[in-house]
Amino acid sequence: MEVNVGRVIEAALIVVVLVTFTYQASLLVKSPRKYYVQNVEKAAAFYILNHQYDSESFIKFLSASTEDLYEVVEHYETGTRIAYRGQEPLGFFTIIFAYPYDSGNWTVVEVRVRG
Repeated sequence: MEVNVGRVIEAALIVVVLVTFTYQASLLVKSPRKYYVQNVEKAAAFYILNHQYDSESFIKFLSASTEDLYEVVEHYETGTRIAYRGQEPLGFFTIIFAYPYDSGNWTVVEVRVRG
């Protein structure tokens, strides 16, 4: 009986990928984001789907959604602008998303939430 070396290597790689995926998935399930970060993510997603991007209305919308808002930073092709900054917390989570506003152009927005 001959052993097919290619099949043995293939089986070993499948096992390695399966173990790695299972480990990563268990980390995600065991440590989900904090509820207040999830609230801001939901509010930002709702705003993106239902509004044209405007810094002032976006900040008002997020401020009404949560009191944990720390900072909103906008990155344009021409530079960076801090649209809102609250009192600095000890730690924070960063949520980054791209907001399209024209054909092929977008604004990258970082929302930092108290952690």
